[in-house]
Amino acid sequence: MTFISYAQNFEDVMLWRALGHIEDGFYVDLGAWSPVQDSVTAAFYEAGWSGINVEPNPQLYAELVAARPRDINLACAVTEQQGQTELWLGDNSGLGCVQESDQAKTLAPTQRLSVACSTLNTIVAEHVPSGQSIHFLKIDIEGMEAAVINSTNWQTCRPWVVVVEAAAPMTLTPNFEAWEPTLLQADYAFVYSDGINRFYLAHEHSDLAVNFSHPPNYFDQFMLYGHHHALQAHHEASRWAETLEENARKQQKALESQLALVNQDWTTKFQAMQIQLASSLYEKQRSQRALAEARQAAQDREAALNERLAQQQVNAEARLTNAEHRLEETTATLDAIHNSTSWRVTGPLRALVTAIKRIKN
Repeated sequence: MTFISYAQNFEDVMLWRALGHIEDGFYVDLGAWSPVQDSVTAAFYEAGWSGINVEPNPQLYAELVAARPRDINLACAVTEQQGQTELWLGDNSGLGCVQESDQAKTLAPTQRLSVACSTLNTIVAEHVPSGQSIHFLKIDIEGMEAAVINSTNWQTCRPWVVVVEAAAPMTLTPNFEAWEPTLLQADYAFVYSDGINRFYLAHEHSDLAVNFSHPPNYFDQFMLYGHHHALQAHHEASRWAETLEENARKQQKALESQLALVNQDWTTKFQAMQIQLASSLYEKQRSQRALAEARQAAQDREAALNERLAQQQVNAEARLTNAEHRLEETTATLDAIHNSTSWRVTGPLRALVTAIKRIKN
C-alpha cells in the first residue's frame, strides 16, 4: 500500500519505516500546528493511531479539535514551567513563539496572546494513559527545545523515538548543542538527521536503528500528500465527468424515449387526422356528387315539365282552334237556322212554349 507523506521533510516516512508495523500506536506532538499541512502525525492518525497534539495558536488549535476527534488536543505552550506566558505571532503562523524563547529575539510580532503553558512532564503525567507507550515524540516549539528537553524527566517520559527540530528557523544552521547532551545522557542514541530534524532512539529499542540507516527512497513506496491530493482531485474530477456523462446519457435516453413517445403520439394523431381528412374529402365528394345528381335530376324534371307544358300548350291551342272552328261552324249553322223560313214560321210556337214553362214554374 502506498504511504501518503504529509510531513515537511519526510519525517513521517522515516517514522513509518520504523514503526509502521505497530497497530493503534501513540504519539505526542509538541507544536502540532496544522492537522494536515506539514503534519508529522497526519499519516499515523489516518492509519488508526492517536495521541496528544499541543498547539497554543487558537486558530490552529480549533482546526486540530475539528479534524482530530480521537486525539487529545491541548491549547497551551510547552515551556519549563506551569502557568501563563505570552504567545507572539507574526506573518508566518508556523513561526509563532513564546516571549521567553530564543526565536522571540528576532521575531517582530503582529499579535501577542496570553496563553497557558505547561511542561512536558505534566502533559505526560496527566494525559498519557497508564501503561501506554509513546512510540514517538515530535518537538518543534520554535526556540524552546532546549528549555523543554533539559527540564524533562526522561526516565518517566520514555518515547521510543524522539524527533527534534535541530536548525534555526528557516535556515540549515544547527542549534542542537544546547539540548542534545541531555538526550544522550538519558540513554538515547542519535540515529538520523534530515538536515532540519535529528532523530534519537531509546536504547531499549535499539533494534529499530536499522530503519534509520538511509534516507527516504523509492522502496519506502510513499507519495507526497500534494501529489496524492492532486491525484484525488483528478480522480474526483474524472468520476464527476463520468457521472456527468452517465447522467447525460441517461437524460439523452430519457429524452429519446420521450421524443419517441411524442413522435408515436403525433404519428397516431397525424394518421387519425389523415383518416379524418380522407373521410371528410370522401364525404365532400359524395355530397358534391349527390348535389350534381340532384341538380341534374332537377334540370331533367324541369326539362320534362317544360316539355309537357309546351305540349299541353300546343294541345290547348289545337283544341282552342278546333273549338273556334266548331263555334264558327255552329254560329254559321245558327245564323243559317235563324235566317231560315222555318225558324221564322215556328217563332210564335217557341214563344208559347216558353210562356207555358214559366207558368208551370
